[in-house]
Amino acid sequence: MIHMFTKKIYEKRVNTLFSQVEEDIDALILSGTYNILYFTGFDGAIVTVLLREEKPIVIVPRLEYLRARDTIAYGDVIGISPYEADLSSYEKIYTGKTWELAKKILKEKGVDGKIGIDKAEFKVDSYNESLKILDSEFVDITKTVAKLRSIKSEEEVKIIRESINVAEKAMKKAIESLDKGITESEVAAEIDKVLRHNFSDRSFDSIVAFGTNAAYPHAKPGH
Repeated sequence: MIHMFTKKIYEKRVNTLFSQVEEDIDALILSGTYNILYFTGFDGAIVTVLLREEKPIVIVPRLEYLRARDTIAYGDVIGISPYEADLSSYEKIYTGKTWELAKKILKEKGVDGKIGIDKAEFKVDSYNESLKILDSEFVDITKTVAKLRSIKSEEEVKIIRESINVAEKAMKKAIESLDKGITESEVAAEIDKVLRHNFSDRSFDSIVAFGTNAAYPHAKPGH
């Protein structure tokens, strides 16, 4: 993964978030993929525990452990697996349930008070399990996180402008590729090629639609 921001920026984001929540909240638990990415620079975590004056603790599936360990911008990584298995010496893996590990982490850090969570990002089963296992008072920080993320820094604005330029290059290429007999999938492939060449991720699959297919807002490119 190519990080768009420095470790210092991610650290500043975490500190800013803590400055905007209640003072008696000593830990925050995030489960939203893009929320975790915003504060750590990693996109494959299950949940992340944020602590005051410490690095985030990022809990990832065992399959993601090496990628997380080697590429994360800001945070300490712990892998998790529901199954007992032989571990390599370089792996830091917990066997059990996610919320049992979260409880263990909080206990080790001496956190026994309120916990802030991005509740809107929790799945119902996960939320109910977290309530049962953690047995803590939760404070919803969803709006606080959303507001913080909505205010763009100079670095973010710069990257947004760069992304616009890449998107415009992709659209220009798509238009130039139009010719008799070309398929929707072929045009979509031209778009994707430009995006990948410029190290740009897609928010969703490229949409190219001809004729009656153009009536569908989320049309799937055909052959």
